[in-house]
Amino acid sequence: NFGGTIALTNSSYTGSNAVSLTRSTGYARLRYSNSLTLTSGVSYLASAMVRDRFAATGDEFEFWNDNVNGPVLVSVRYPPLLTNNLAGGTNWVKVRQLFTCTNSGNGAIMLVAWNPPSNNTYVIDNFFFRPCTTNGLSYQWQRDGVAISNATSGTLSLTNLQTNQAGSYRVVVSSSFGSVTSEVATLTLGTPPVFTSTNSFSGTVGVAFSNTVTASGSTPITFGGTSLPSGLSVATNGLITGTPTNAGTFSSTLTASNFVGSTNQSVTFVIARGTPAISNWPTASPITYGQAVSNSVLSGGVANPTGNFTWTVPTNKPNAGTNSQSVTFTPTATNNYNSVSTNISLVVNKATPVLTWTPSPAAGLTYPAPLSSTQLNATSTVAGIWSYNPTNGSVLNAGTNTLVGTFTPTDATNYTSGGTITNTVVVAKGSNTITFGALPVQYLGDAAFNLTATASSGLTVTYTSSNTNVATVSGSTVTLRGVGTTTITASQAGNSNWNAATSVTQTLTVEPALNRGLIAYLPFIGNANDVTGAGYNGNLQGVTLTADRFGATNQAYYFAGNNEHITLARNLPDTQELTFVGWMRADEQRYGVIFYDAAYFTPGRDTEIAINTGGRLQATFTKPDLGDSITTGEVWQTGQWAQVALVLRSGGARVFLNGQVVGSSAVAGNNMGYHSAPFLGAANHGLRVEYGFKGAMDEIRFYSRGLSDSEISQLYQSESAGLAPAITSTSSFSGTVGVVFSNTATASGSAPITFGGSNLPAGLSIATNGVISGTPTTAG
Repeated sequence: NFGGTIALTNSSYTGSNAVSLTRSTGYARLRYSNSLTLTSGVSYLASAMVRDRFAATGDEFEFWNDNVNGPVLVSVRYPPLLTNNLAGGTNWVKVRQLFTCTNSGNGAIMLVAWNPPSNNTYVIDNFFFRPCTTNGLSYQWQRDGVAISNATSGTLSLTNLQTNQAGSYRVVVSSSFGSVTSEVATLTLGTPPVFTSTNSFSGTVGVAFSNTVTASGSTPITFGGTSLPSGLSVATNGLITGTPTNAGTFSSTLTASNFVGSTNQSVTFVIARGTPAISNWPTASPITYGQAVSNSVLSGGVANPTGNFTWTVPTNKPNAGTNSQSVTFTPTATNNYNSVSTNISLVVNKATPVLTWTPSPAAGLTYPAPLSSTQLNATSTVAGIWSYNPTNGSVLNAGTNTLVGTFTPTDATNYTSGGTITNTVVVAKGSNTITFGALPVQYLGDAAFNLTATASSGLTVTYTSSNTNVATVSGSTVTLRGVGTTTITASQAGNSNWNAATSVTQTLTVEPALNRGLIAYLPFIGNANDVTGAGYNGNLQGVTLTADRFGATNQAYYFAGNNEHITLARNLPDTQELTFVGWMRADEQRYGVIFYDAAYFTPGRDTEIAINTGGRLQATFTKPDLGDSITTGEVWQTGQWAQVALVLRSGGARVFLNGQVVGSSAVAGNNMGYHSAPFLGAANHGLRVEYGFKGAMDEIRFYSRGLSDSEISQLYQSESAGLAPAITSTSSFSGTVGVVFSNTATASGSAPITFGGSNLPAGLSIATNGVISGTPTTAG
């Protein structure tokens, strides 16, 4: 003892004696008297039975090795205030500690009362200390004190228990240190409950329910259940009763219990919805045909449970008269009660068609457009036939007109008959337009002609001329008065149904008669374009701009005689007559082509006019298999501007120089234009360009007709104004002394031209008109 006193007591756990340990100071311990030899790595078990009042906090026990240098034992304190009333006495506690030796050696083992309250007395019994190992242990299980065959392990497992296996079970554990017998475990066997009743039930909301569940097994058996439908309960005798309040399918659990145990059964309750009780069906207010029955108000209905009366098919639209229609009562608790239906009477009145006519006023018209469905488009809410006054297709005068529509419904059984509606339509004056085509060029001296403008209204068109010096208009007849342009205006003033038309103007050009048949005109005013607009523009090949016959710069084209030329962009049209006229200045008296039109694929049809090596004009023109040419007698003076013309007519051909005929032929031109693009200043037979003209050209014209002699003269006179005279007649004369002489000198230039002379032979004189006359008196 240390810190206490030791005594024997007969208050033992087993046997007759035990040791009492009373603590006085510090801590008390009970030491094993002999030192023990302990082996490192071996576990040891210390055990004792201790009885204590355990009245205060801090009571605890532990086993301890008192030899610090001896074997090391891990010491764990026994938890405080443990109480366990064992069979051997009150407040006996078994205190055990498993130690593992870390160093081999000798030492004593102590049971220590650690810091208990002062003067506490502990009774200690059955103290032992021994190695703890499973090696060498053996087991033998017993039932009712008899060893069980092959039950020699630490655990006894019993499966598929039978009633003959009931009894008292214990195990005897043996080793080299002895044996110990476990406490007895009693196994009692009975029959557990097994449900024998159905696992599915059915009922109806509001209808009393009664059913009984049963089970086999050891009695007594008591029943219970969870999650039963609302309104139902199960008694301990298995009777399920009550009145269901909720419809649906419910999964519930029933329990059967006896002393052996409990058994659960999953069951299904199918609770159908109940049928409401209707004490009064409602009455219906009248509706009008075309309305759905939902427009009828239901009133006066009484039902249990609460809910609503509604039309079964609220979208039904019954015919006029008294109808039988279905009404449905729908309970508020639709999950728990079914709906019920029956037929009641409904009065349906005839409907009055709603007539509309939009837009108002109706879509406008413009005279003389007739009425159509666009205006006569009144509508009704029901099918039927419309009649109108005025009728469809009527043409109304300009202004505001009244329209009347009368409607007859197709379904007179359900709709009231008749009904009219009015509308207005505004008819605007008609749009009056004038069609007035372009006026062709007229030539002074042509006969009067009629204008042919028309108005869409069909009303008469009137005309005015802006320049009565050019043309006058009387009614629709135009009389030409002079050369120039005038604006012809076509007008139509309209009337009560037609607006005045916008006037349309056309330009009337009156040209000199000389311009009739003009194909192309190239004035060479800085370019080689055709000013008629017909597209006979010239393509320049080596030529250059030069001064014209009046000295104006860049108003003519110069040809250097090296085959420079101008080709027209288009072939001349196919024509039976042709006139070529232009102003020329020849700088050399050598063969040079002025105008050439070749027929590459039809030999013998070439047409040309040229100057030959003698300074005379030479024209060649052909018809099938017959050629002809003209060579003038007059010599064209070099360096002098002259007008040259070739006229091919159906009655013959002529060559003109300065407005005068200088050569002619009875052979007519034929099929002019069956050629290639015309050349100016050179010839091209299809193989090469040759016979270049040396000099200048200006104001080239082509006509699709043969101009008359007077027209050539007129053209010459009009284009030679301001042109200085140039002698065009021969420079040599011959006569005989004593014989009357007469000859005439000629000249080009602006008329009138007067002539004179000096150093004439004796006996001769020249008049101002160019006539040289007299009788020579001196030879030489």
